[in-house]
Amino acid sequence: MTAIAREDGSIATLSAAALQTCIAGGFKILKDVPHHTYSWVRVTWVSADCPIDTCIDVTREICVALWSSANPAIGFVDIEDVGSFKKLCSECSKEAREQHTVGRQRMWDKLPVYFGWSSWNDVLK
Repeated sequence: MTAIAREDGSIATLSAAALQTCIAGGFKILKDVPHHTYSWVRVTWVSADCPIDTCIDVTREICVALWSSANPAIGFVDIEDVGSFKKLCSECSKEAREQHTVGRQRMWDKLPVYFGWSSWNDVLK
């Protein structure tokens, strides 16, 4: 990480402790993405209302696209851009979007915890 020059000519840097907090928080976030944002992506997942039998194969393709990627940020891309998402039937894609949104909200609510705060209230004090 590099220092950033401010308008007044001084240099903005993070302390070693702050850098460690950021790195550790980033790893915690990456670890939680499969359990929150993409908790619906399981090898055998389909909506209970799925009218076709191909969605389970599509879900497997999505699993492979997400978890075999060398890019850890793939967990943060728009759900529509993940693997074969657009091949899911309307019922499965609707439920996946809903679960994805709930998972993203859980991640957002938990964001302060990843970086050592107990809640958003503590961050906003």
